Amino acid sequence: MITRMGTWLVICAAGMALLAGCGDEGTDAAPADDSTEVSTSSLSKGQFVREVNEICERSAEGRAGELAELRKETPRETELGDRLLRSLEEVLAPSWISLSEDIRAVGAPAGNEAQVERFVAALRRLGEMAGSAAQGEYLNSEVTNAFNRATAAARANGIDCPIR
Repeated sequence: MITRMGTWLVICAAGMALLAGCGDEGTDAAPADDSTEVSTSSLSKGQFVREVNEICERSAEGRAGELAELRKETPRETELGDRLLRSLEEVLAPSWISLSEDIRAVGAPAGNEAQVERFVAALRRLGEMAGSAAQGEYLNSEVTNAFNRATAAARANGIDCPIR
C-alpha cells in the first residue's frame, strides 16, 4: 500500500508541476487518433514557441479550474489516495493527452519536426501512463520517467511547458 501511495504522490506532484504551465481546456474527449506525427507549419521557431506556450497557459487555467471543482465535490473524508486517483483519471491524464493533440495541431517549424514529435509523443505517453497508473498498471519510477521525458522534450523545443 505504501508503494502504491508513493506512486500517486509522485504522479500528483508531477501533475501539480504541470498545472503551473500546461494542461488542456477541460476536454475529456479522447483524441481523434493516437498518432504523434507532426506536420510542418509555416511558423518560425519563435512563433511556434509563443503559440504553444499560450496553449499551455490557457490549458493550465482550465485544468486548475477542473481540479478546484473536483476538490469541492469530493467529500473531505475521502482518503488522500482516492482523491489523487480521481484527479489522475478525471483531469490530469485526459488533459495531457488532449494537450499533445493541441500541440500536434500547431505543426512544427521546418527542421524541428522530429523534436516536436518527441515532445508530443512524450506528453501523450505521460497522459496514457498516468491514466493507467490510476488502474495500478505502472510503477512510480515509470511514470516519473515519462514525466521527465516530457519535460526534457519541452525544454529541447524552448517551450515553457510542461514545467514552470
